[in-house]
Amino acid sequence: MSMREPALVRVAGLVLVAGLVIWLAGCAVLPEDPAPPDTPAPQAEAPETEPEPTPEDRWTARQARLACMNRWQLEGRMALATDDDGWNANLRWEQDDQRFRMRLSGPFGSGAFRLAGDEGRFRIEHQGETRFYLSSPEDVLERELGASIPVTGLRYWVLGGIQPQHEADYELDDAGRLTRLEQSGWTIRYRSYRDYNGEQLPRHVNAERPGIRVRLVADEWTLDETQDCPA
Repeated sequence: MSMREPALVRVAGLVLVAGLVIWLAGCAVLPEDPAPPDTPAPQAEAPETEPEPTPEDRWTARQARLACMNRWQLEGRMALATDDDGWNANLRWEQDDQRFRMRLSGPFGSGAFRLAGDEGRFRIEHQGETRFYLSSPEDVLERELGASIPVTGLRYWVLGGIQPQHEADYELDDAGRLTRLEQSGWTIRYRSYRDYNGEQLPRHVNAERPGIRVRLVADEWTLDETQDCPA
């Protein structure tokens, strides 16, 4: 071996050591990889909320309940006015499915007046006499008193409902209750409602058609609690 070889070996070793030092220094100054951004925790999906019922939705549910109310009793007052006359009376009305009894105390200043009926058969008691008819209650009252109270329609209207199988035009409030109804030639307006054992029923009902006006005030409702009506 020549004298140069050890020198070359020493030079190569120095170069190698220097390169290693430079490489290590470079590694020392390399920046660390940035931490990944915080991943937001997955949000639980909010439960879907039911849309707010519309007045028509509330009216549909209300009609189902009213259609079930076939047995009730109403205590109140009734006033009737025609172009020629008028009277005021206390009212007691009992409805048992198709059967009804209506008592008006004091119409025409002649004491109590009673009308009872069941599917086309009617009995009227007035001025101490009892008469029987096979007709409509409107015809009976027209013949006896000269004024036709819309008993057939009122059975439904006093509850705040619509007489079945008859065309009707109506307006509702936000709670789905009737405010105005036009049916069978009558215009019915509902001035107020009141809660009776959890059910909103009319307090003031006005019905009119040309030549006649009927005003009814419900002081107390009694509903048959055995009726299994929708909530």
